[in-house]
Amino acid sequence: MKTDLQFIVLLGGKSSRNYPHSKGLPHKALLPLGDFKVINYIISNIYNAGGRIITFVIANDSYKKHFENCFVQEPKIEEKFRKKNNLQKVNLLKKTYLPNDLKINFIVQKTPLGIGHAVAISAEQNKNVYVVFPDDIILSEKTHPFTRAVEEYEKTKSGNIVITREVEDPSRWGIIEKGIYVEKPKTSTSNEAVISSLILDKSVVEIYKKQAKRLEKTENRHDILNQVDAINQTAKQNPKMKIRTVPCLSSDTYLDCGTIEGYEKALIYTLLKDSVFSQNNKELMNNFF
Repeated sequence: MKTDLQFIVLLGGKSSRNYPHSKGLPHKALLPLGDFKVINYIISNIYNAGGRIITFVIANDSYKKHFENCFVQEPKIEEKFRKKNNLQKVNLLKKTYLPNDLKINFIVQKTPLGIGHAVAISAEQNKNVYVVFPDDIILSEKTHPFTRAVEEYEKTKSGNIVITREVEDPSRWGIIEKGIYVEKPKTSTSNEAVISSLILDKSVVEIYKKQAKRLEKTENRHDILNQVDAINQTAKQNPKMKIRTVPCLSSDTYLDCGTIEGYEKALIYTLLKDSVFSQNNKELMNNFF
């Protein structure tokens, strides 16, 4: 499956909530997870959902090389592993390579002016976009939520779509209520919390672009362009633009990689459940505990 959606991965910020693990790294997406890195999971999920062009939004042009190195092909290392008959490592290494029909572009957001601004400077004109946050990783036994979100988009080729999961305390999350995004409501009739990613209609992107031009001219550099306002604006003006949800399935596993506490749990989980060395890792854990 291929889609005309432009995928945008937000990789700005200092990732300080993951310190000290992410200290010295351009972004937490370069942290290890299972046998790979967080960014490898993201790329795989996007590709399987039909994405063939991905834009990375980074904070500094020098960070580009760090991400490119994650995907560079290493034939000499492959050959070294083969000579030692370590085909397991060969296969793992090859899984880090980008597919031939996948292209990654880079956009630098020099000043952290919010998610809406990041989308505005990276989105192509007149294009629906799929915005991916690297804070959450979802492991799926069935069809991945990214793929199901794209399938929902393909029904109309328009609209705003989010992936959600049920939460016990909606007041700690952004919630979807009757097609509208509500940030950390004190009371709520819904427990569908927004996670991981969102598909934005081109009408929302156009609002971002207009607002970004005004924001960049202002002297108040502390302003940020909030992504929620434009989504709700279009949803209230046009019923067809109300936010559609793609809920996680009960068989999906949600991993929070956006904080040090969540990341450490995610790392342990993937080493025990999503690694070619899972059995060895489990035996080691049993010996410890």
